[in-house]
Amino acid sequence: MRSLFLPALLATLFCTAIKAQDYSWEERALRQLNKKVTVEFVDSKLSDACSFVSNFTGVNIIVNPKVLKENPTLNFRVKDMDAGTVIKWLTQLTSTYAEVADQAIYITDKPSEEAAEGEKNDLMLLAASVHAELDLPPKGVDLTDAERVKIALKLIEKMEIKPTDFPGPDFSIGTGKQAAPNPFGAKP
Repeated sequence: MRSLFLPALLATLFCTAIKAQDYSWEERALRQLNKKVTVEFVDSKLSDACSFVSNFTGVNIIVNPKVLKENPTLNFRVKDMDAGTVIKWLTQLTSTYAEVADQAIYITDKPSEEAAEGEKNDLMLLAASVHAELDLPPKGVDLTDAERVKIALKLIEKMEIKPTDFPGPDFSIGTGKQAAPNPFGAKP
């Protein structure tokens, strides 16, 4: 019996190691960031919140030294939210940005130029698809939230999205034979 246990254990470990190598870092990180978490941060430092999420998911989260110097505090409570969305909220609440590089999530004080320009390029492609002209800031200048709202409204207008009319049922106010009195004295 003992002679079969060791080879079976080694075979299991070998198969597990091979299976773990089949997934890319992105696939493993995505699976880990989809884990549901319930947290409550009360007057917590951003670095402590990031450490918690990193320990929970096993994904490396690195906080930029400039951000660590300020190490903003936050209050945040959530129930059954995926860890990736928790990270988005942590950055939103502390006016920081998260980006993926070198198999880690970096928390920085400003978005990378590549990400900012990528957002502008995506907006230009969307605008071209609906024949809208956008006034985007020049290269190297980030979009503000107010500009994003203006762009969204312009795109919605160009797409000519019309709300669907859902008419309600016909009914009259009253009990049976006699209609209710008109409280405003208006003539029908």
